[in-house]
Amino acid sequence: MNWKQEAETRALEEFSELSAKSTRELVKIIRTAKYGNSHQIWKAITLHGSLHDVGWVMFEALERIEKDTQRVACARALIELLNVSNLETKSHHFLDENEHQAKNLEELETALSTKIGSRK
Repeated sequence: MNWKQEAETRALEEFSELSAKSTRELVKIIRTAKYGNSHQIWKAITLHGSLHDVGWVMFEALERIEKDTQRVACARALIELLNVSNLETKSHHFLDENEHQAKNLEELETALSTKIGSRK
């Protein structure tokens, strides 16, 4: 097995393990910033959780994640859950720190507030 197949196998195993958890367990994992190695936590949380249940938790994670690829994966999942067609912000905008990062977060925060209400 080559390195790519090994990585894909580990990702599938991680996804399988996370998919067996409840939304409450996944939220707890996210709050403790233990996102895993292959970004599968975000895929699992979008399968289990509703925007109302996990939106602000994901947004708060997005605010604190430093690793570029993890931040992109979180943003992609949050944008998917938001299901808003007119967002200017795209997940790849979170790949690098840039001067637009605050604007991108602000747009997602506004969309979340509109859809599910303010942070609690």
